[in-house]
Amino acid sequence: MNYQNKILLIGVGDMSKEYAAVLKHLSWDFIPVGRGEISAKSFMESTGVPVVLGGLQGFISNLESPIPSHAIVCLPIDTLQTETIRLIKAGVKNILVEKPAGLTSAQISLIADQASEYSCNVFVAYNRRFFSSVKELQSRIEQEGGLLSFTFDFTEWSDSIKATSHNQEIKENWVLSNSTHVIDLAFHIGGRPSEYFAHTAGSLDWHSRSSVFCGSGITEKGVLFNYHSNWASPGRWGLEFCKPYSRYILKPMEKLQIIRHNSVEIEDVKVEFMGFDEDFKPGLLLQTEAFLDSNFSSNLCSIEYHKAIFSVYEKMAGYNEF
Repeated sequence: MNYQNKILLIGVGDMSKEYAAVLKHLSWDFIPVGRGEISAKSFMESTGVPVVLGGLQGFISNLESPIPSHAIVCLPIDTLQTETIRLIKAGVKNILVEKPAGLTSAQISLIADQASEYSCNVFVAYNRRFFSSVKELQSRIEQEGGLLSFTFDFTEWSDSIKATSHNQEIKENWVLSNSTHVIDLAFHIGGRPSEYFAHTAGSLDWHSRSSVFCGSGITEKGVLFNYHSNWASPGRWGLEFCKPYSRYILKPMEKLQIIRHNSVEIEDVKVEFMGFDEDFKPGLLLQTEAFLDSNFSSNLCSIEYHKAIFSVYEKMAGYNEF
């Protein structure tokens, strides 16, 4: 069978179903590749598309035609690095891998090095960069002349995470596994840190190295920032971006709000393109479009950028102190 003009969709779990809906909407043919028969059956019942069983290694071993040029990787976090490198070495030239692509700087660096060696474009799927609310915020920041400062909170719900089926390695690296959704977006909008201080304290039985996170700094764009998150106390994800006469709020991140000069009233901002985020998993349609466009939007998170900033995430989490 000729797979050359199709998209490889690696993994057939819930996230892959979301991508399948988007790819169908965009009229792209795709080949879902999975391992488990139960998940494959669920995927087919949900999407109507049969799954190629045997996993990625089996698929590559049995491939008779040239391998597709594009692949989307939706697998358990602890397998993302291995299978992404497998795709790179097999000749796939464009890969979108679910965050965080790996759990250590060494893993991310290896992906980046292999991508460079094999001339492969690898992007990490931080779909919140493509929220309609974020698109509107970026437009307003550009029109209104940049930022003065920003703050963010990546507080997680400890009891909920403890009860999940994720293995202990993933839980112990939860800032990387999940909280980077917030941190990546903050620095994507405000600029990568050039100077910063990071402090951690406390511990949880499932996250032994830290539970309280606090820090501040300045970005390469000259914008001041700070953050405070406490996983042992109530809270929620949120970001605030300050300009001379307005403060923009993403809390929840799917919704944009504003506080105007000389006011304390929080107003909702009318956002265009919200239909994309209502019909599909928010941000996923625009992110997938950007990945499939040969121009590769600057809103995509390249593996090179991810490699450069990953040590910041580790320091913020307190992981490099052990």
